[in-house]
Amino acid sequence: MSSVNHPVAADAFADKTTIDRFEVLGLRVSFTNMEAAVDAADELIRSARRGYICVTGVHGIMESQKDSELLAIHNRSFLTVPDGMPLVWLGKFHGVPQMGRVYGPDLMIQLCRRAAERGYKVFLYGGADGVAPDLRIALQRKCPGLRVVGPSLPLFARCPLKKKVLCRIRLRNAGLTSYGLALALRSKSVSWRNIFPC
Repeated sequence: MSSVNHPVAADAFADKTTIDRFEVLGLRVSFTNMEAAVDAADELIRSARRGYICVTGVHGIMESQKDSELLAIHNRSFLTVPDGMPLVWLGKFHGVPQMGRVYGPDLMIQLCRRAAERGYKVFLYGGADGVAPDLRIALQRKCPGLRVVGPSLPLFARCPLKKKVLCRIRLRNAGLTSYGLALALRSKSVSWRNIFPC
């Protein structure tokens, strides 16, 4: 039911570029906490590599049992962070006492604070109509100096629009892109590959 992919180092968070994972029903969860996740994301941006972070809990694991594309998205991520205490407890069970919950909204704020400190640009993608302007204002209040360079666009766009959006993100040189995606809201008619090419 739950297994460790590789041996856990004495300090599982020492190397910010590779964080070990444990497996729950085929989904690989990163041994991490908020501070380590933010540091790892910062290191990814600074190294000019690309990657994405999945924020998941038991619901994400269960949805991934029914959707192989969703499972692949989780497992190919730079990090898949534990957004619920059951996954934290499993991480601690596997010998990582510093394992901690990485709650999605808090992670977004912490990443935006780091982006403001480092001068990274942020692109907001997805969410309901009208959410992006309010989110931009709220984030800039919490994170003085944050540079938000992108508008919210429909997340479940068809491929031609997706290419235009990726072009906008690249042209605006965004170091951090936030995707507004909730498992509970996903449409069965939309392929995950239209959002995350795996």
